[in-house]
Amino acid sequence: KQRIEALAKDRKVPLIVGQEGVGKRTLARYFHKVGPNAQEPYVEVSLADLDPGAVEPTIFGSEADPRIPQSAGRVGHLEMLGTGTLAITHAERLDQHVQYKLLTYLKLGWFHRAFGQSSVRAATRLVLVASGTEAEVSERLIPELREELKSGVIALPTLGSRPKDIPQLAEHFLR
Repeated sequence: KQRIEALAKDRKVPLIVGQEGVGKRTLARYFHKVGPNAQEPYVEVSLADLDPGAVEPTIFGSEADPRIPQSAGRVGHLEMLGTGTLAITHAERLDQHVQYKLLTYLKLGWFHRAFGQSSVRAATRLVLVASGTEAEVSERLIPELREELKSGVIALPTLGSRPKDIPQLAEHFLR
């Protein structure tokens, strides 16, 4: 809890890893709640629910597809949320292309929409949530992104190894 508060205050991007059901998404919401823009929107995008071809336009948006007449572009979550928080769950499923685009955004504060040529600036905070062990998730990240995120990795142990958290989590979910 203290680590996520420090990351939120320092404007770092957390990579929350752990097995299914250990509270990763709850911790991601807490990151938003204790951050400087808690009053802004919080949105979760689950890569498990998206077709692989829809990931890039969902996150970054898209310009009109030049191959399809009368196609319209769309704004992605990074641009749409303003100074809110975008939590990308199942981040271990990010393909290399999207990982490089996220890296550019994290380092420079801008990105290109799919089919876009112009840079788009944004201020949306990111939280990456991934299933698996730290080593398994790290193995799936491009080296540059792994390096960028290494100071923000939070590995959550299973609930079996932290029984003191169970009553607090139960109370949270019963509300």
